[in-house]
Amino acid sequence: MKILKSAVTFIFIVITLYLIGYICILYKYAFSNLSLDINMKIFKNPKVMYLLTPLLFWIASRSFLFKNANGPLYSNVHNLFKNLDYPNYFKKDFPFSSLLVIVASSLITVYAGGALGPETPIVYLSIFLLLYAYDHFKTVFKNYSLELNFESLLYLGYIFGVTILFHSPLASFVLVLEKSLNEGSSNIISNVIYCCIGIIIAYTFVDISNNLITDPPISFKYNIPHLIQYSFLAMVSGFVASILMMAMTSIFYTVRSLANKSKVLLNILPIIFGLCVAALINIFEYGNQITGSGIKLLNCEFYDTCSYEFKILFGFIMNVVLTFISGCPGGQKFIFMSIGGGIGGLYEKFSTVPRIQSIIIGVASFFCTIFGSPISSALIILKIANLPYDTLPMLVIVSLVAYYTFKYSNSCLQ
Repeated sequence: MKILKSAVTFIFIVITLYLIGYICILYKYAFSNLSLDINMKIFKNPKVMYLLTPLLFWIASRSFLFKNANGPLYSNVHNLFKNLDYPNYFKKDFPFSSLLVIVASSLITVYAGGALGPETPIVYLSIFLLLYAYDHFKTVFKNYSLELNFESLLYLGYIFGVTILFHSPLASFVLVLEKSLNEGSSNIISNVIYCCIGIIIAYTFVDISNNLITDPPISFKYNIPHLIQYSFLAMVSGFVASILMMAMTSIFYTVRSLANKSKVLLNILPIIFGLCVAALINIFEYGNQITGSGIKLLNCEFYDTCSYEFKILFGFIMNVVLTFISGCPGGQKFIFMSIGGGIGGLYEKFSTVPRIQSIIIGVASFFCTIFGSPISSALIILKIANLPYDTLPMLVIVSLVAYYTFKYSNSCLQ
């Protein structure tokens, strides 16, 4: 009987993960297509955003009416790992309706010209669809299912989403170990076994992730002057990321408090913020450079087809902040990559390090602060930037420097 239960449960996991994977891929396609469509509209007639952005920001901000459906979404994922002793915690604090709202509102946000990415909604889909599916499965097939370890099931959903997103099996495998150790897990082996299943299935899906660069691979000079300059850039990135994240979060909670107290403000504030974003889009000659997840802007910087100047970086950051505090849901990982790349591009003008290398260091440094796992962060950048393995030591060094600068800055500023 136990063999039968094991077989039924394994089949359930495989089928469920494939279904979740297809849903995630459909969402990524929808996000990408909407982003391309709105960029064309902005290019042809940016003034239309004065009508479109406030209206869609208002619609997307209805997420304020649902529990944990906007704001610092990634911190909600961390809360799940902090409440492993309460396996039904996700039902109470993350109702299924909120998941639907996050996905729908994030698509509306990107079409509004906002600046948030698709990555956190994908991780949300992977985690919560799996948890809700398993909860239903063990209720309906209670006589034919095994009682799975909730912690390992949570890791499975999380790693599956990360693998779908970045398509890097090695980074995902290291992430399981890194996160298990950081969380003080006593089920590391179980977590790894579960996640290996998820990694294998996720990797079978076509990679439609936003790669940073596809042409000639770069290398770093491992000498003292360059190491010092790269480390300094990593420290600057960690410090700026800390200030930016704390400011965004603080303003968001203030806006949410005002919106919860007044229906008038709930409706007016997103419209005002939307008008501000529309103004930013129209101020810049190419307003579509400051919308979406920012990866397209990084790519044109890599290929020298555009310049990530200070005013572009400032406009992009302002769009990120305004979109975030409006209550529009979305991810910040690609956003932080793009901001880091912009800082790296500016840093190159004041240092002796090459431009592309400086941008890559900025991307890796800023990204690891929001991702929270330095080693796997370095491996992710290695994969999506198509870098040779001899660049990994430098990526790890700057990721560690930026990550601990970020943590130290947070403790000092709180």
